[in-house]
Amino acid sequence: MLHVEAISKSFPGVRALSEVSLTFAPGEVHAVVGENGAGKSTLIKVICGIYQPDEGTITLDGTELGLHAYSDAMARGIQLVSQEIQVVPRMTIAENIMLDKIGRFRRRGVIDWGRVAADAAVFTRLVGLDLPVLTPAGGLSAAQKQLVMIAKALSGDARVLILDEPTSSLTLHEANNLFGVLRGLRDRGVAIVFVSHKLEEVLQIADRVSVLRDGRFVGTRPTGELTKDAIVTMMLGRSAVNRSLGTLDIHQDQVVLEARGITQADRFDGLDFQLHAGEILGFWQSKLVQLG
Repeated sequence: MLHVEAISKSFPGVRALSEVSLTFAPGEVHAVVGENGAGKSTLIKVICGIYQPDEGTITLDGTELGLHAYSDAMARGIQLVSQEIQVVPRMTIAENIMLDKIGRFRRRGVIDWGRVAADAAVFTRLVGLDLPVLTPAGGLSAAQKQLVMIAKALSGDARVLILDEPTSSLTLHEANNLFGVLRGLRDRGVAIVFVSHKLEEVLQIADRVSVLRDGRFVGTRPTGELTKDAIVTMMLGRSAVNRSLGTLDIHQDQVVLEARGITQADRFDGLDFQLHAGEILGFWQSKLVQLG
């Protein structure tokens, strides 16, 4: 369906992509992985028309695309769900989903909000978001906001859905629910480009994996032929070595920092902790507690 051929892109002092060729087929989840700086984000932006390549072509169903802006990509069914949650908190779920298509519902200068809600509900059902579409988006969880963004992409007749680090703000349970949604979209023939640093998730959800290294295409392989170590080797160009650096020498009898009853209105209440000499103290944030 979507093919990028010999794509190159340079910025001042940096060659971000060098003759990268990839094919994304309908009805599959295709993961793109690589280290930071490997060229993943640049490739995504080229496919979406945000950047124009210095060399190379992009074709969809055999027709070469001349993409000069993201709107050009959207008009051809290429939709991006970025890593950053991009919803308007004061708007409803329905308004967020149809925000860039609101002109469809205007008649004689008046917007038919009933049609907006009805059409949006089609896509919330498609992504498994079991909430009234008139619910304000500001009170949604990160996972629910992510589903709103995917529903918005699908409402634009997405044929190619690009997901950039979609689980970065999700719990394990929420990520697994998202994967169920993606499998359903894959079975409907959507081509899904899944960009992630989480290799366990890549192996769980992807049908094929493509690796970039230093702006160059390394290879594409079916997920069933790969292990996490094999992907790491492709990413680094060498085998990774895990070596123990020993254990921390913690002195439980030496308290170097202590806090009791730390409270901030509407954020946290009555926090107590101690930090001991030689210790690394971590804080875990649940959905009910905000530490910062």
